[in-house]
Amino acid sequence: SGTGAAFGRGMFATDGHSTVTTTSGEVKVSGSGADSGCGMYANYDDANTIESTINSPLTVTITASADTAEKAIAMWAGGKYGGGVNRITGHSQANGTDSITLTANDGQGIAMLSDNGGKNIITTGAGDDSVTINGKVVGPGNEIDLGGGKDTLTLNGAVEAGSLKVSSEGGTYTLVLQAPDAESFVARYGDWITAIGADPLIAGGLRGISFVGLNPADLPADFMTTFEGVLEAIYTRAGADAIVPPELIHLLPGHDSDSGFAASFAQTDAEHHTQDAQHDAAGHAGDTQDVQHAAAGYDASTQDVQ
Repeated sequence: SGTGAAFGRGMFATDGHSTVTTTSGEVKVSGSGADSGCGMYANYDDANTIESTINSPLTVTITASADTAEKAIAMWAGGKYGGGVNRITGHSQANGTDSITLTANDGQGIAMLSDNGGKNIITTGAGDDSVTINGKVVGPGNEIDLGGGKDTLTLNGAVEAGSLKVSSEGGTYTLVLQAPDAESFVARYGDWITAIGADPLIAGGLRGISFVGLNPADLPADFMTTFEGVLEAIYTRAGADAIVPPELIHLLPGHDSDSGFAASFAQTDAEHHTQDAQHDAAGHAGDTQDVQHAAAGYDASTQDVQ
């Protein structure tokens, strides 16, 4: 931990690499100061790394606090001189769990900040892992790879559009969104989800979504227009149990495969090609239909006479 009267840094890389490796252990990093507090800070071309040994689970808790909320930063890569990488890497297996929690000023600060080419990268293993982000996510270099298993990503703070890339290679994940009121869900997460789009989210492993504390009977006017696409995509792929609160399903424009994003996931390009081939074989291609109509006396000119 790092505590200072003005500036506090928990893990500070400015000239080389700092690494903490644990075997099935728990790592706690904190930084606090009146002017600014930072849990992990890397600039230049330097790096901070927290990791578990191969095949071992990892538990990490990073906290930052400062007198001013946005001066509290849990993970900061880049800084004044740019560059720098912060890495947290767990290696959980199917019978283990990686758990990563970032908290900046009780969720009012910045949990992940990347600027000037810096990167914050969180990677978990093959177990059913969890990552919790309490605070804002800012800048284009923040990445979370949840790995295999059935994972959970909890966000409790505004996420800028383009600021967070999420994937779950070899597994799936549920996205848990938290906000103090119904209006704040759109303000915190709407631009981010809209910028990514439902297709890349689903391709990256998203199979469930939960809006913690949301009252479906009291939604702001822009809630469904903002989240409808991803809700339809999840419903089509994972079913009703994958959406919380479940009442949101009834607000979707029908549950048929012709509506919105659902259609794009109900039929793949391969299925379209298969259908075309079936139509051709059954005599339903456009040219075949014209010939049949003409033979039966139903061509356009005959219809005009009738």
